[in-house]
Amino acid sequence: MNCKNCHTELSTKDDYCKCCGGKVIRNRLTFRNLFEHISETFFNYDNKLLRTFVQLFKQPEDVIDGYVNGTRKKHVNVISYFALAITISGFYLIIVKKFFPETFDFSQMTISGQEEFQKKNMSFIEEYQSILMMLYVPLYALMARITFFNIKKYNYTELLVVFMYIQA
Repeated sequence: MNCKNCHTELSTKDDYCKCCGGKVIRNRLTFRNLFEHISETFFNYDNKLLRTFVQLFKQPEDVIDGYVNGTRKKHVNVISYFALAITISGFYLIIVKKFFPETFDFSQMTISGQEEFQKKNMSFIEEYQSILMMLYVPLYALMARITFFNIKKYNYTELLVVFMYIQA
């Protein structure tokens, strides 16, 4: 039997590939094992996503400093976490716009004559929300780098990681 990922020769007792670490899959894909995989990945008590989410509220410095210093197995990758946050916020925006359209009615809050400008502005933000979230990260990192120039704890790339977790 060969590994399906790297084609290394495996023994019949192996559960993981010695070369690439890939899990040996012996069963065909069914709804049952697909559901088991999804529930194991997302709803398991010891799951990385849940642990990352909770730890970012309880001790964000441990998650961020750990990731920057090389401890990356305990938590979800920062880019994956950020992409998931953008996806969830996009779904949130779609649901709110579909079922609660009155939340985007700012006609009472704007100064008379600016209603059209406000509608165009909100339409732009709704349409390009994910791109705007991504553009804020390097901007915030640059502002932090300039503001805290004398504090050399993080370089610019590490500040990108910090602000991706914050933005997420």
